[in-house]
Amino acid sequence: MEDYYGILGTSVTSTKEDLRKCYIKKMLQYHPDKQQQGEQHGTSVEFHKIEQAWKILGDDIQRKQYDTLLKEQCLHQDVSVSEKIFIEDMTWNSDTHEYKWPCRCGDIYILGEDAVEDRVILSCETCSLSVLVHTCTPVKVCETNSLQDIQR
Repeated sequence: MEDYYGILGTSVTSTKEDLRKCYIKKMLQYHPDKQQQGEQHGTSVEFHKIEQAWKILGDDIQRKQYDTLLKEQCLHQDVSVSEKIFIEDMTWNSDTHEYKWPCRCGDIYILGEDAVEDRVILSCETCSLSVLVHTCTPVKVCETNSLQDIQR
């Protein structure tokens, strides 16, 4: 998969306006009419890559789809996951607005409310273990400590 953010010289966290500015800068830099005689072939390829990157990242819907595919690709890379858990099994702390899960080493995995996505890999800060957190269904934030409290 092409790295459209890399092609434009931006990052996943860039705003649409930042993307647009980088797109314009790159287009001016690699436009075939701006090149010397002999340099046009290499810059023409780069120019088309820049156009494609902007076509995807400049459209909100296509960017969201691309970002989802990018995250999926990252999740499927060789990351050693020691455990797969569901967010519903984690403990919710309403004071700090975060989910917690104990690690085998005694430390705690912490997932902030704002970082909840379909699947998240959390790494322990003490040891090298990681867990894959599935959030299959939207979880309502409530004033209870765990799913067991909700079910009672």
